[in-house]
Amino acid sequence: MPEAKMHPNFLSLLGDRDVIKVVQKWAVGFKDRDNKFVYEFQTTFNSSFWELYLHAIFKKLKFKTDGVHYAPDFCLDNKGYRFLVEAVSTSHPQGGIPEHDRIAAIYKVAERADTQEERDEEYRQIVALATERISNSIASKYRKYLTQYSKLEHVAEKPFILAVGAFEQPFFYKQKLGAILRVLYGTTEAKYIGSDPYFEHSEFTTKSNGSQIPIGLFNDDKHKYISAIIFNPTATVGKARVLSSRLDRKVIVQTVRYDSYSTVSKVEVKLVQQYQESLLDGTTVFLNPNSVYPIEKNLFRNTDIAIFEGEQKNNMGHGFLFSREVITVNEV
Repeated sequence: MPEAKMHPNFLSLLGDRDVIKVVQKWAVGFKDRDNKFVYEFQTTFNSSFWELYLHAIFKKLKFKTDGVHYAPDFCLDNKGYRFLVEAVSTSHPQGGIPEHDRIAAIYKVAERADTQEERDEEYRQIVALATERISNSIASKYRKYLTQYSKLEHVAEKPFILAVGAFEQPFFYKQKLGAILRVLYGTTEAKYIGSDPYFEHSEFTTKSNGSQIPIGLFNDDKHKYISAIIFNPTATVGKARVLSSRLDRKVIVQTVRYDSYSTVSKVEVKLVQQYQESLLDGTTVFLNPNSVYPIEKNLFRNTDIAIFEGEQKNNMGHGFLFSREVITVNEV
């Protein structure tokens, strides 16, 4: 394939043999059922990368994959318990900055003063766009479930999970759980007043074009055929980089993690040689309390996975990874 047709992220991947080894390990056992994966991995990249990551974590959790059926993306079995997972990836809106064009985004951010107020505003903008794009992606896949997937014999009356990969903007990896909590529970603000948690809510969010879209999808039974949502904004090429074996280069890893002993998250900056991260780190599973086909609560039970049964009911462990940024230091 001509290089001009290749996605910038794929070209970047080609330049790092150690990251390639990690991704190749993820891909072991992966089946290209429609013979489009290789082409799409090279040209559109993000959705294919997300599928490879999901395949890797399902192997890690010892789920067996049924490669016979063409849809949904993953037909899984855990000791006789069968369930379905459909992967969906967000993308940038028409006229927006593509996820891979971080240079343009950096210049845009650099125009502002680097104050806490400016950083807070940047985060609000990231969450606002992510909310819009995640909502659109879930709505699109849910329609597909109702009109197509639900009519398939191997899907009928089985738990159906959407795995949402967020790639809608250059700094998508900074959104933490802000957008997905807004989409699923309508949580517009979550903070502490003293030692007590405080939440504000809304039933709608306003898009960039001024129209409104509903949020709080798990607050009623309108999406009752979605059993759960899998989400991980840290499932990026950066994860493959920190998991790669090459540790001789100068790479800095900045993370934001949950601190169960404090009301604020813990920010850490480490050299990659002193940093540890697991394949599952940053993964969250949101159970739909209104689902007609609820999943078993222990299905995704793992110390590195946070599981939400509601806005304020979760088993997030100390040190849970909210966000991670990988910075390569170029020697002069």
